[in-house]
Amino acid sequence: MKLINFQGLNCYYNCIVSIANHHHLDYPLSFASLWSETDFTYEPCRQVFLTQRMPAALEAMGLRLQMLPCASPGEAQESLSFFQDGEAILTGMDACYIPWSPLYRLHHGPHYFIARKEDSDTLTCLDPTYSLSGGTIKAADILAYTFDISRLCRVPEAAGPAKAISLPEEEARTVLENHPGFCRRLLPAVRACIRKEPEYALLLARYTDALINNRYLYRCYLNSLPPPRNDCAAHFTEEFYTRWTAIKNGLFKASVCRDNKDLIDQVCRRLSSVILEEIDMAEAIRKTG
Repeated sequence: MKLINFQGLNCYYNCIVSIANHHHLDYPLSFASLWSETDFTYEPCRQVFLTQRMPAALEAMGLRLQMLPCASPGEAQESLSFFQDGEAILTGMDACYIPWSPLYRLHHGPHYFIARKEDSDTLTCLDPTYSLSGGTIKAADILAYTFDISRLCRVPEAAGPAKAISLPEEEARTVLENHPGFCRRLLPAVRACIRKEPEYALLLARYTDALINNRYLYRCYLNSLPPPRNDCAAHFTEEFYTRWTAIKNGLFKASVCRDNKDLIDQVCRRLSSVILEEIDMAEAIRKTG
């Protein structure tokens, strides 16, 4: 299996993408509507916002993500029994108990990797985050410390509108339609960081991180297109991502500052500016269609 990991993918996404690629899916197509996505799923145990659109797009392409029960060692054992030898198992586990993790026996934290059953006691492991293709882990450790056991299984491809992939000019039109309202909702939420508990700014920082990741993945989609449509990727410059990262870092800083009014005012100015920049980008891309 080719292990895929690039900017915009976290440990969860790069496992999904690596498995999708192994199934010969043109996975960049699943990123085609991520620029306009603003409604994410928040996972409290992982403290991360996740795209809803990418798994839905992969399912329309013929690969469904299915979470299996693993709330107890007994449930995890039963779920592992469903997998055939050699089948890729998407595994979320406490990194403190993953032998190749830098956090091994040092610090607790969630991490994803790919496991495959070889025998009843040991699983072979692949980890795109660390470019690991020959690791092993005890089945007993997975049973004890896993929080997610999932599989990506083949299903019939969707037909008609459900299968449709947005072209850049179509996604640009969606951005032009949605961004003004998105800005009107997000700016007051950011300004509320001045009077709310620090955890609120931290949550918004994580949300902003999800927005940034989606933009990296969307650029990957644009780069995968044939000429001249792949020229649209040139709008997503490194300076553009740097401006978004400054917003995220400002929110992280605001979550630990006692008096954060000036900082939040600065974040709001930067946010208004980068959203206007995206509207200009979308207008330029729409005209190329």
